[in-house]
Amino acid sequence: MNKDKFCEELYSQFPEIIVPGKRGVLVPISMLVVGVALLFCDTAFANMETEIVRYASILIGTTLSLIGLTVLVVRLCNKRGLPYYVRTNKPLKFTEMSFSKEQMSKVKDLVDKGDISALRSMQQYPVSAVAVMVFSADNDEFVAMQAFTYAELDYHPITDKVYVN
Repeated sequence: MNKDKFCEELYSQFPEIIVPGKRGVLVPISMLVVGVALLFCDTAFANMETEIVRYASILIGTTLSLIGLTVLVVRLCNKRGLPYYVRTNKPLKFTEMSFSKEQMSKVKDLVDKGDISALRSMQQYPVSAVAVMVFSADNDEFVAMQAFTYAELDYHPITDKVYVN
């Protein structure tokens, strides 16, 4: 049950409608710019009688700069994100459903049929003997899912990947 492998298969199966998504860089760049601006404004606060404002600007500026730079580097270096559904211009939602062992045959049948609404209406359990990995678009316009069973300390597939488009 490997989420990254599932995503790679989505990209190769549907290259025109599912593309790798990336997070935006506007917020980290803004944090970095504001932080650096506060550090340079330190000289404007140097002549003030209270040094609290000066020290606060140094602290806040340094913190914003470091956080902005760190988040920016992570977002630029990260090649993986949630699969992006081109038709709705939104990333696919990832959910993992957990069911009991007694529900295995019903879950397997629903996954094979591609009936996501019936699968979502079933009662889920906190400890999963059967797990279903689901990537879905808004209004379930596109759904990709696969069921797994937990055995021998690992998840093993009990269905093929099912795509509902």
